[in-house]
Amino acid sequence: MIKNNLLYIIGNGFDLHHNFLTSYCDFEIFMEDWSKEMYYDLHEYWEFKVRNDKWSDFENDLSTFNSRKMHEACSQNNSNPEYIADQCRVETQKLYEGITNCFIDWVKSIQLEPRTKQLKLMAKAQYITFNYTQTLQDIYELPEGNIWHVHGSCFDMDVIFGHNVKEEIEYNYSDGTGMPSTIQEWGEEGWRYVRLLRNQFRKKTEQVIRDNQTQFLKYRNLENIYVLGHSLADVDLPYFEVIHENNKMAKWYVSYYNDSEQEHLCSQLKKIRVQEFQIIMIKMNGLEIN
Repeated sequence: MIKNNLLYIIGNGFDLHHNFLTSYCDFEIFMEDWSKEMYYDLHEYWEFKVRNDKWSDFENDLSTFNSRKMHEACSQNNSNPEYIADQCRVETQKLYEGITNCFIDWVKSIQLEPRTKQLKLMAKAQYITFNYTQTLQDIYELPEGNIWHVHGSCFDMDVIFGHNVKEEIEYNYSDGTGMPSTIQEWGEEGWRYVRLLRNQFRKKTEQVIRDNQTQFLKYRNLENIYVLGHSLADVDLPYFEVIHENNKMAKWYVSYYNDSEQEHLCSQLKKIRVQEFQIIMIKMNGLEIN
């Protein structure tokens, strides 16, 4: 029976279930081929401890950017604070644009093969996908109007990814011009640039929610919510919280990959006040087409 009050929330595990090359490992291979310099810099200035090849771990680890190491690299062979600040600006912007452009190129390069439906999905349901691929449209032929790419898609020039560590960066200049004018201020400017890079890779979840309030209002009076292939990472929990606030009696069917994930996924939903009796753990292969 097809119900209009059904919502699917799709994560990267959904694409991985279809054997598409969308893991962090796949991105890393692409990046090394795209730019060996970029690949080196990523591992030089970030500390990646990706567990189980999860995207959420990669995004979280983007917060480990070593600003001190970057500042030291920009300070080599020159002690002029203005020069150092300019180097910090150039190098951090190069890294941000490079990683972002590489990521977008990778998303566009992902091949959705084989083009085979594997799961039973309801065509008239609503879909929120955290993936950048067009799996729901191209493989399942679902109506575009029923699908929201909350972080953008492969057709967008801009996509959203990153961590949830927030750091306040102040700009105080003595002469009111909006630019440093003293040696001390130029010294502080260099540090601001290297700290800013961490903020640039912060996923601004609150802003996405503010900018899409009308979209979230569509997801009301739901009876069943299916979460397929999403890790329920802290950085994305605010989205789930908004949905739960609008559907406090809904049942949550949450897919898990292995038994060790179940407790974590349940505890994540409990953080946003979903009751345990509302949570039903499922395997995606239980939804497969026979």
